[in-house]
Formats: sequence, C-alpha cells, structure tokens
Amino acid sequence: MWQLLIVDDEEKICHFLGAFFQRCGFATQTTTSPLEALERIQAHQPDLVLLDVRMSPISGLEVLRRAKRFAPDLRVVMVSALDDPQVAHEAMALGAIDYVTKPFTLDAVWWAERFFGLP
Repeated sequence: MWQLLIVDDEEKICHFLGAFFQRCGFATQTTTSPLEALERIQAHQPDLVLLDVRMSPISGLEVLRRAKRFAPDLRVVMVSALDDPQVAHEAMALGAIDYVTKPFTLDAVWWAERFFGLP
C-alpha cells in the first residue's frame, strides 16, 4: 500500500485530502506542522508527500530543502494556491517532482497515473 504524507497548515484541507486518498486505497498521514512533517519523513519515508508552500514557522520549500538532505529520493509534490512560476521553478530545482496549484482535481485516476505510474 502506498504511503502518503499530506502537509498543509489548514486542518480542513488535511482532513479532506486524507479522506479522499484513503478512499483511493492509500495509507495516509496528515499534519499541519512543517516541523512534524520533517520528523515523519525521516521516521517513515513515505512514498509521496503533498506539501503546501506557505506554512509557518518554516515554508514548504524549506521543508523540501531539509528533507532532501536525509531522503534524497523522496517524491514531493508541492501544492499551493499561489500560481507563481518562480516559486514553482524553485521547488523543482530543490527536487519536487511537480507543483500543483489549488484548487486541483480530485480524480483518483489522474493522481494514480501522474504521481504513482499506475494505469
């Protein structure tokens, strides 16, 4: 079963996305804390992380930067309401596999094909 970590500072978004991906058959964990996300990534090495850009006390970009130091193969999709090509470019340069802007599709097939290579 695919392990998915959802990191967003809005608890409602974590709950909503967590429920969606659980219905799709993923084992999900959620957190609103970017610092807790780093701990979970280090302890559990999820298959995919959905990571919000704007968080506090550190940004999602900083979480990505730090996580890649101890988990260089970690697959991270940055998620943001901010449609900013410069931020997207920075995220990709730091090792994100994609940058998805909110609102985005909650289509199980789209996510499975795009990020898990599943038919």
